[in-house]
Amino acid sequence: MTVTVSAPATEATGQAGLTDLDAIISAGEREPDQYACDLPLHVGVSVHLRAETPVLVRLWPDQNRAVVSIGMHRAGVDLFVDADQIDRLIILLTATRERLR
Repeated sequence: MTVTVSAPATEATGQAGLTDLDAIISAGEREPDQYACDLPLHVGVSVHLRAETPVLVRLWPDQNRAVVSIGMHRAGVDLFVDADQIDRLIILLTATRERLR
C-alpha cells in the first residue's frame, strides 16, 4: 500500500512538512511516477544503517544546514540538509516507523 503524505511547508513558520514528493511504499511496490527520470543513466547509492554504522552530523549554522554522513570515509553517503528539510525527514521517518510497528 502506497502512502503519500501531503502537508506542504508553511511559509509563516518556515518549517517543512511532508509534500506530495514524499511517499512510503511496501517492498514489492513500484515507485510513484514522480520518482521517474528521463536521464540516460542510473546512479544510486545504498547504505544499510545498522547499529555499528557510524553517523556523523556536521553543523553549518551560518548556512542554516547540516551534513549527515552515514558510513565511513570513502564508504558512505553524505546528505546535505537545509534546516527546514530536517523536519521533513523527521516527519517522514516517524510515519515510516509507525507503519513498521
